[in-house]
Amino acid sequence: MGLTIHYQLDTQADWTDEEVRARLEVLGDYARHLGCDNVGEVLPAHKRQDVTDKLHQIGRGLDVRWVAIHAHGGWILPIEIGAGCEPFMLALCCYPSRWKCRHGRSMHRWHPTKISANWQFSWFCKTQFAGRHGLAHFIRCHKTVISLLDFCRKAGLDVAVRDESDYWADRDETRLVKTIKRNEALMAAFGGLIKDVAEKKRGHTVRSPIFDYYHFEHLEHEGWQRFGDVFSSMFKDGLQNEI
Repeated sequence: MGLTIHYQLDTQADWTDEEVRARLEVLGDYARHLGCDNVGEVLPAHKRQDVTDKLHQIGRGLDVRWVAIHAHGGWILPIEIGAGCEPFMLALCCYPSRWKCRHGRSMHRWHPTKISANWQFSWFCKTQFAGRHGLAHFIRCHKTVISLLDFCRKAGLDVAVRDESDYWADRDETRLVKTIKRNEALMAAFGGLIKDVAEKKRGHTVRSPIFDYYHFEHLEHEGWQRFGDVFSSMFKDGLQNEI
């Protein structure tokens, strides 16, 4: 939960492994130019399987499960944008067209992955909690992620972005500010509600970055002013009766 930028990188260019690595190095130099907190080393994709693996669905109906398809080539560049912002991952990987699954005790079967042979990557970056360090810091972090994706396009990549604030599409900073302020108020009020129920009635501890905002109580009050009717309607037969 929280304002997030989702992105997909792709290219049909016939780049070699070293050419991919070189392009990520250039992107790293640009990230340093933008003033990102930390730009890591370009690493082989297998060093960060938690990020580069693709999940592949198999089975049908109630027998559906997901398997991790490991990249068999590629590189990844981790970038720390700024305090409170999730790490921004840049990568280009290639994946096998088939994966081997155990069938019975001693046999294996090959199954298609339906993944294209292109260099590709998809991930997301939550910028929401950069707002803990002030509005100006949030704007800088969010716009930095967008600038990096713009530069990916200039570097020859196909870039598809879903920015939950719509800033990628309209570059409207006024709208971006309204979106983050609305989200902060909503999350503070809703988070405070859940926290009260969990701690007072259930004895559970609830944690969220929104609780660490220096003006959390102000945000919570604003959230109840703006969304209180919605919360009352949602929880009139549930959580609200327990508070």
